[in-house]
Amino acid sequence: MIRIENLKILIVGLTAVLSLINFSNSDFKNEITKKAALHLKF
Repeated sequence: MIRIENLKILIVGLTAVLSLINFSNSDFKNEITKKAALHLKF
């Protein structure tokens, strides 16, 4: 369980970094936020 929690934290962190890198592209940012929301819900 602890490993799964760490993986979720890493995935959310990566999505946040990608969203910051591609902040200018609104469509890509919306897609990343949707993926992050799905991971947080999971």
